[in-house]
Amino acid sequence: MRMTNNRQGKALPDNLCELLAEVGMSDKMDEGAVWNCHGTPVILHKALERIADHTNILFSEPTIVEANSQAKVAVICVTGKLGDKTAWSIGESAPSNTTNSYPYAMAEKRAKDRVILKLIGASGFVYSEEEADDFKNSKPDVIQTQKKKLSKEEAEWLAHNEATLDQYTLKDLEVFMNKPFTKATMQSIKEKDIDAYNDFKTLFVETREKLKEKANG
Repeated sequence: MRMTNNRQGKALPDNLCELLAEVGMSDKMDEGAVWNCHGTPVILHKALERIADHTNILFSEPTIVEANSQAKVAVICVTGKLGDKTAWSIGESAPSNTTNSYPYAMAEKRAKDRVILKLIGASGFVYSEEEADDFKNSKPDVIQTQKKKLSKEEAEWLAHNEATLDQYTLKDLEVFMNKPFTKATMQSIKEKDIDAYNDFKTLFVETREKLKEKANG
């Protein structure tokens, strides 16, 4: 595999550098989407999401391997496909490996990021920021999220649904999230403010899994 040394001398796979450029993000260490954490190259979760969208990586529905919301433990298996290539990985979240309060969303992020890195041939060379709190906490301040202002309607839609999501039944929640209007609104929010999109997606995942646990009694 061809490797490129960035400004700090850390080698990144050439195909990762090319993909970052294609999605409008920099591969310069500590200035773009990648930074150095004690000698380990770490990449933004949102950068991997953009790459997955750009390359049309398709994910199957996650498989819950272990779930315990009271203990804040979640283990999820995710499978992804890029063209003829398929990869799967396990994502885990527990108090022993994260301080994040949303175990299902964290487990899914870790699993998906690992799958994306496998599919683009960068696994083992770069690690997602979601892999460890130390990775995320070491992120330089110069890395900024590019945002566009949400429309008044989008902001009101987001605020209303964040406040009422837990009032749905499991069936109604799935129906709501699969409505064409919901999908279109979420896509627009994602393009403007990835952090707001991820926050709402996290809330949805946690709400859905808690409802599943409740239904399974």
